[in-house]
Amino acid sequence: MLADYRMPGEDGIDLLNWLQVEDPSLATVIITGAAEKSVVEASLRGGASDYLEKPVETARLRESVNLAGKGRRRGPWAQI
Repeated sequence: MLADYRMPGEDGIDLLNWLQVEDPSLATVIITGAAEKSVVEASLRGGASDYLEKPVETARLRESVNLAGKGRRRGPWAQI
């Protein structure tokens, strides 16, 4: 699933928390303009496969979705 961090009402972290209960096997990539380190870490610790900043390059999005489908993370987020 591709999800934005900033949404009306609840945010992407709330969505990730809900998904961990409803379908923990669903791979999720957070896409947003909020690049604060705390938000990135919370997204990844919450179960996101990757965190991409807008504007997102097509090749990077494709790589993230491909790795998420394989249950892996890209680049610097692989260890979080």
